[in-house]
Amino acid sequence: MVDSDAPFCVQGGTSLATGRGTEFTLVEPIPNCAFAIVKPRFSISTPALFSKLDSVKVKARPDTEGMLDAIRDGDLHGMARRCFNVFEAALSQRERDTVEKAKESLVNLGALGASMTGTGSAVYGIFQTERDAIAAEKELSHTFRECYVALPAPAFTE
Repeated sequence: MVDSDAPFCVQGGTSLATGRGTEFTLVEPIPNCAFAIVKPRFSISTPALFSKLDSVKVKARPDTEGMLDAIRDGDLHGMARRCFNVFEAALSQRERDTVEKAKESLVNLGALGASMTGTGSAVYGIFQTERDAIAAEKELSHTFRECYVALPAPAFTE
């Protein structure tokens, strides 16, 4: 079985996902940046997290329009400030504590913003430069077994 976001993952570029996360609209490329990604030792079941989401009170929602404006304006700080994931509210206390520790660690190491990816459990931080992301990844590898650096991929055209 292939996840519904697989086409997005191979097309590259920056897209807005709508619906159930299966409809993608290509938007302006994000500003130059780099990502440090850490993966806590636990995994999260996507179906289980979706079912929990209905039973928790989500206090805030992502600022999608603000994010799109920041991307359009090439405002990396504005973009990073709007990183948010409603699924964090559905995590167990232990999982939430670990995700929060990862986010705080990334920000303390210079990330402009940090959030859990999708339904987790990986957490990413947005850095201004690849050098900054590499330095953070190196430091975080003492705490997290899986740490990576990634760069935005340009949109592939036909």
